[in-house]
Amino acid sequence: MIKTNRNVVSLTCVRCLGPSSSLPEKAKIVGCLYCSSHNIHHPGESLLNVYHNGREYYWTTLEYQINKLYDFVWKSEEEDFIPRFSHPGLKYFGKHYQETASLLPTAALSLFNSEKKDTYFEFVKPGFSGRSYTSLGWLIHMNFEAKNKDDPDAPVQIFFAEYMCGFDFVFAVFCERLGPSDSPFPEEAKQGCTICGSCCVRHPLGPGYMNGREYLDYYD
Repeated sequence: MIKTNRNVVSLTCVRCLGPSSSLPEKAKIVGCLYCSSHNIHHPGESLLNVYHNGREYYWTTLEYQINKLYDFVWKSEEEDFIPRFSHPGLKYFGKHYQETASLLPTAALSLFNSEKKDTYFEFVKPGFSGRSYTSLGWLIHMNFEAKNKDDPDAPVQIFFAEYMCGFDFVFAVFCERLGPSDSPFPEEAKQGCTICGSCCVRHPLGPGYMNGREYLDYYD
């Protein structure tokens, strides 16, 4: 990884990935936003925290959004208060709520359905999940199954979603469909994610979600 500005070029990270013959034809980009349109191999799980992946810039934006949400929540004295927050993946549950198996997928599908205007998916059952606690609350990765409400004969699909969760809300910030739920578990499913650790959570091959580097760098 090389960092540049107008007058300076500096090397920030270099790692050996092994023999070129051992690398897969399709590179593992490990959620990297910089390389979303390029077939560039990235270090695996053990070396994940040594380079940036583009999502760290989103962390500051997310921090602002979550702090804004906390302001709405804690300034209200009404149990049925609903914050004026337009994000479709946000679900607010009052001063206290008990997390159930359907709350997280419902929030994620609200986000997904709002972006994909041609389909409407509804929750079927939860899958594996992994989580890590941060200064903004729990950062959660989760798989779940959902079906196309408009096509009952279509196969059930498995989804990946990313959330920020507090005591009063569930905030889905990323959701992607991975394919039929009966498809084999791919070798690259974990994508080196430190948030999920040893949990068997399937991750997208493409970019857009956090993998643990963002907020670790934020704390440095």
